[in-house]
Amino acid sequence: MTYCLGIITDAGLIMAADSRTNAGVDYVSTHQKLFNFSRLGDRVIIVCTAGNLSITQAVLNLLHRDIDTQAEVNLHTLDSLYEIARYIGGKVRQIRDQDRQWLEKDRIDCQCSFLLGGQIKEKHQDYF
Repeated sequence: MTYCLGIITDAGLIMAADSRTNAGVDYVSTHQKLFNFSRLGDRVIIVCTAGNLSITQAVLNLLHRDIDTQAEVNLHTLDSLYEIARYIGGKVRQIRDQDRQWLEKDRIDCQCSFLLGGQIKEKHQDYF
């Protein structure tokens, strides 16, 4: 099991994630699970991941690809954290729908979690 954590304080938002991965009883490794998609002067977007590493990494790959190719809809074009949360959720569903049958065939749990936090310029109430 992996973990991510978000704490809202008077001074701001604290987000943390473990880096442990587990590919069996005797194989434990580490991998980045805390990601910064911020754009200086415009928005702070932090994403923590937990759960199935193949699903979370595929979703993160799509998020990066959409930014890099300047897709019409990406983390830097959406106007609220609500819209960003819905966008990330859509990417999770896309990858899970695509890979679920193969993971379940091998009895691999395809559950994952994404914790989103941040702020978009001049939208101070916009915390998740």
